[in-house]
Amino acid sequence: MTTSPYRVTESARRSAQNRAYAALALEHLDPADPTLAWLFPAGKPPRQKVLEELGRIAIIDEDSCRQCTIELCASPPKTTHAGAAQLRRLRLGTRPPPEKSDEFEVLLHMALAELLDERPDTPVRLLKATAGAHRASQAVDVSLKTACHRKVVLAEAPVPCGGCVICSVR
Repeated sequence: MTTSPYRVTESARRSAQNRAYAALALEHLDPADPTLAWLFPAGKPPRQKVLEELGRIAIIDEDSCRQCTIELCASPPKTTHAGAAQLRRLRLGTRPPPEKSDEFEVLLHMALAELLDERPDTPVRLLKATAGAHRASQAVDVSLKTACHRKVVLAEAPVPCGGCVICSVR
C-alpha cells in the first residue's frame, strides 16, 4: 500500500490547528501589554502552548480569553506546561489532581467507601481494577487483599486500620 506524498499526517494536522488557535489568541491579546509579561517574555518567543489553550478559550468567548490571560499572568505558574494545563482544566471544567499522594489516598478511600455503602455486593475484582487504574495514574501503591476485610477498612476510611495493604501504603 502506498501513500500519497501530499497526504497530511495527523501530527501535521494537529500542529496546523494548534498554530491557528495561537494566532486566534494573538488577535485578542497585546504583546506590548506589561501585565502579560509572563506570556510574552522579553527577547523570547511567546509561550506557545498557553497561546493554543487561550485560542481554544477565545473560540468559546473572546472576553474570557483576555480575562483568563490576565489572571494567569497575575500569578504565573512555574512552567508553560503548568500554565497550559491550568487553562485546559478551566476550559474543560475539571478539577486539578491532588498535589500529594496522601490526599489522593484519602480521596480514594472515601470514594471506595461510598461505593461499598451504595453497593455492598461489589466484587473484589472491580475494586482491584479501580485501585489499579488509580495506582497507574498517581504512582501510589494501592491494592485490596480480601473481600471480608475491605468492608471494615473502607467503612472506617480514612482512618487506617493497619492491617490491609491500602492502609499500609502510607
